[in-house]
Amino acid sequence: MKRLLSIYLVLIVLLYTAVYVQATEPGTDDAADGTTEAPLIQTTEYPDEPTRQPDLASEAAIVMDAKTGTVLYDKNAYIPEYPASITKIMTCLLALENTAMGDIVTFSNNAVYSIGRRTSNVGLKEGEIITVEECLKALMIESANEAAVALAEKISGSEEAFAELMNERAAQLGCKNTHFANPHGLHDANHYTSAYDMSLILRAALEYPSFRSLSSMINGEISTTNLTDEVRPLWNALKMIRPSSKYYYENIEGGKTGYTTEANCTLATFAKKGDMELICIVLNCTSRKNTYSDTKAIFDYCFNNFSYTYPLENFSFVNGDYNDNIILSNFYKSVSKDLLNLSIDKEFCLVLNNSMDAEAVSTNISYARGANTGTLGQLEFTYNGEVIGSTAIEYKSYGMPSTEEEEAVIAADAPVTDATEATEAPTNATTRTEADTAATDAPPAKKEKAKGIGNTAFKVFLILVVLFFLYIIYINIVRYLNRLHRRRRRRRRRPPVRRY
Repeated sequence: MKRLLSIYLVLIVLLYTAVYVQATEPGTDDAADGTTEAPLIQTTEYPDEPTRQPDLASEAAIVMDAKTGTVLYDKNAYIPEYPASITKIMTCLLALENTAMGDIVTFSNNAVYSIGRRTSNVGLKEGEIITVEECLKALMIESANEAAVALAEKISGSEEAFAELMNERAAQLGCKNTHFANPHGLHDANHYTSAYDMSLILRAALEYPSFRSLSSMINGEISTTNLTDEVRPLWNALKMIRPSSKYYYENIEGGKTGYTTEANCTLATFAKKGDMELICIVLNCTSRKNTYSDTKAIFDYCFNNFSYTYPLENFSFVNGDYNDNIILSNFYKSVSKDLLNLSIDKEFCLVLNNSMDAEAVSTNISYARGANTGTLGQLEFTYNGEVIGSTAIEYKSYGMPSTEEEEAVIAADAPVTDATEATEAPTNATTRTEADTAATDAPPAKKEKAKGIGNTAFKVFLILVVLFFLYIIYINIVRYLNRLHRRRRRRRRRPPVRRY
């Protein structure tokens, strides 16, 4: 018996070890610590020289300001590298743009078996059904490759078509050195990006609160499905967000790890300190711990050496701040100021190195020829002759309408709600009676509000009716159970029948 028990325990240990090895096999995303060999280069910081940039172990890296898109640090940031699983940031972005969280995802044979079961996965099965939200949790928390393929098939019908969509979206974001071949990042010679391009993709994804939430989860779960009765736990491999980890970084908000043999370790993160939020990408690093130390080092360097300045806080067209541009000044003075409304983004900001003199930033106003699109020109900011930022000068001309719609707006002094009304105005407006005016100009908001109140009252009535019937059913069940209980008690009290 003891021998059988020992054999049974040994088999359990071997089975557990096999499962663990499958989940962390070298060559998959975040295998163990993701170290391929002893690194020759370590992250080097210079605490005695806080303005000196750190030396990184990663071959390529970048830090970008999330608000302005300004690059604060770069190392080989425009050279193509293999991204590995940080590819899934683009997959997540496209899923958020093209699906709803409650949509259903059914896993095909291709989604389950094309990736290889020794790559990063959560064991989803062919024919299994989960929601897009759970699929994204598996994708971003556990880096599940089958979830990436399933999302690609749901959105575009196939991996190939989804890869085309990824490349189209990358081009829209301004990526110049990127080509995606799959939705998960497993190695393909034609699947590459640069640190700069990846920062553009992450910056676009940060516009979605759902992405921020998904990429910051330490753990999560996939609930029971049509094929699995157990809840699947999910654990994030990004140690920088775990307070219990020695790699924890207090300013970190979230991110995505990646690893393949060809790509080495990659990492995409975003962090916030005060009112400054930064994006960091590191690529082609031989050690996972060095991706963490590299990321922390350049985050700290940028947080400590850069800050925001708001050059347009006190800018005013009325005070004549535009006068250094003759064309713009003449345009502004050519019509009545009451009929021309110029506007500028007063919250526009520049990210400057703390060693720079903000007072030395010069402003140049350029006039846009053919100003008929609402943009009159640009405000450009230069420092030592180099352009460091620009923002548009917008205008709205009430005196010189450029379209029929604007003309109708000016004539009615109110938003045009129907194009036919604007073009087919009555030839004699005075023939309208006061009753007609009241009927046509009645604000629809009050009617909708009244309708909403009626709907609410009806819903409350239905709820009360349902509750009443549930109460009746409950009372009858209780009475039935009480009668049944009394019958059983009477039966127990009866003396046993004696037989002679």
